[in-house]
Amino acid sequence: MKKLLMLLLLTTFFTRLVQAVVDAPEILEGILDCELKVVVRGQQQLDAFFAKIERGRKPGALADDRRYYEQAKQLQLLLCDGNPDMRIKRLPVEIGTLTSLKHLYLKYNQLAEIPPEIGNLTNLQVLCLSFNQLTSLPPEIGKLTGLRYLHLDHNQLSEVPPEIGDLADLWELDIGGNKLSSISGEIGNLTSLSVLDIQNNKLTSIQVEIGKLKALKRLRFDNNLLTSLPGEIGNLTGLTRLRLDNNRLTSLPGEIGKLRSLNLLDLHNNKLVSLPVEIGNLPNLLVLDLHNNRLASLPVEIGNLPNYVKMAFYGNPIKYIPPKLRKWQFKFFDHLNGGVFLDRPPVPQPDQSGVVSLSHPDERKWFRDELRRSRGFGKQIKHVHYTELLEETVPPQNCGVGCWPTDPGICVREDVFGGKSEPFLTSENKVEKTFTSWDQVDNLQMEFNLWGDKNGELGQVTVLHLANLGLKTIPSFVFACKNLQRLFLENNEIEEVPTIILELTKLTFLQLGNNIIHSLSDSFKELSELREVILDVNPLDDCFPIPDLSRLEHLEFISLDSGVANRLGMEAVFAVDQKTIDSGIPNISVMVKQPVA
Repeated sequence: MKKLLMLLLLTTFFTRLVQAVVDAPEILEGILDCELKVVVRGQQQLDAFFAKIERGRKPGALADDRRYYEQAKQLQLLLCDGNPDMRIKRLPVEIGTLTSLKHLYLKYNQLAEIPPEIGNLTNLQVLCLSFNQLTSLPPEIGKLTGLRYLHLDHNQLSEVPPEIGDLADLWELDIGGNKLSSISGEIGNLTSLSVLDIQNNKLTSIQVEIGKLKALKRLRFDNNLLTSLPGEIGNLTGLTRLRLDNNRLTSLPGEIGKLRSLNLLDLHNNKLVSLPVEIGNLPNLLVLDLHNNRLASLPVEIGNLPNYVKMAFYGNPIKYIPPKLRKWQFKFFDHLNGGVFLDRPPVPQPDQSGVVSLSHPDERKWFRDELRRSRGFGKQIKHVHYTELLEETVPPQNCGVGCWPTDPGICVREDVFGGKSEPFLTSENKVEKTFTSWDQVDNLQMEFNLWGDKNGELGQVTVLHLANLGLKTIPSFVFACKNLQRLFLENNEIEEVPTIILELTKLTFLQLGNNIIHSLSDSFKELSELREVILDVNPLDDCFPIPDLSRLEHLEFISLDSGVANRLGMEAVFAVDQKTIDSGIPNISVMVKQPVA
């Protein structure tokens, strides 16, 4: 009898224990607005919660289940935050039945996905999914148009659906700690956004649409892979905190000076080699952190910042502090030796062989200023070595052993192209050169103006890339490339091709797309080897924009906009292009035959 009684007691105990684990959570009255709330602990309790709602929905339900169902329909807050012992791995599709829900907290769980039924929660104002394992979001997230706070940080997201741009009333978006390499341009639709956190991702650039978020107060892009900022960031005039630390920024746009409400600007651990003078236009700045960059000097305008500002500059290769900044010598520059406090910048001097080595863009600027100031200085110079752009570069794929300037034990050779030297070695002994910055173009043009093609390196170039550099004219050194065969000048602001182009007698391909060219000169008639010319997205609006090129026996086609081809009565190479021209559709690229007078 005692054994039977003991067995009965144990059975009752374990039944109650299991029941306690799987029972649906109690629906409680909240403090604010008499809202109803539920606190869920773990997957079993969440499943029990929805199971009881389902039972109460059915006809003939028990009174308790029916009452629970009616309360659940009015539920406004669901708190399902996990803990180390109880984590939710699956969010049931029935979540979509809680249409009165305003607050949904699901952080610190193990969710890998969110059901599309989440889109039914159109009254939701707060959605917290931080610290889960989400790899994607359903597009239905865009239906939550009442959302004010969306926290998606510390997941595994590699992209955010463009539908997120439909959340026009969103105040705070946190997508930090994910695997994002880009952000959809639709983020520019979030015009009510006050806080945007995208730190700890893999972003290499920021969309220009960021400039539309004029309500932003706090912005975090720290711990990414950013190399530049769009000028549109200057539109965020209400911004008070901007974190860009731990990126790869080499410069800042001048528009940074428009952020006059800024209190904190964190730029430490980047690769900044200069600061725009506009940085002195930040009257409310309290903290400016620039430690661990590559600054050799500071603009005098930084002295316009308020005296109570706190700044950090340690970890920079400072070589010169302008006299106007000496007021901060013992406040922010006490870690520097006195040799940097000079009346004039330290101009790099030639060695005994007449060679000047420039290891920083500021040195290049000081060097150029001295050349303009003193003619005698220029006469001392025979060669210029640029090493400023070589750090952390890797050899090209076809580079032979020891050909790259940063190889161990290899001295930096003279590079008239201003850094990022490429080998003059291919299987056909052809030389291809790509310019990636205006500074590189400026370096070479300066040297060309001084000495011309002194070492004959320009004469070896056969392929030259000068795209996407904002060029308004074609640099004169281009026409010294007498063996040039392929020339890429697309996506610039060039209005005219000078007649000297006729000296490029070996030119076979010319890319001039997306410029502002109004016409081609008659000198094109002399380019006897020319085979293809790209003129897409140019106005070509002079009376006779393209000369008679019938003498160019190798010319295969000219590519331009269909509207231009229609206006000029040009004949297409292919029938499908001819149909496009005849249709009158203006902005489609077509290939046309050479014009004949």
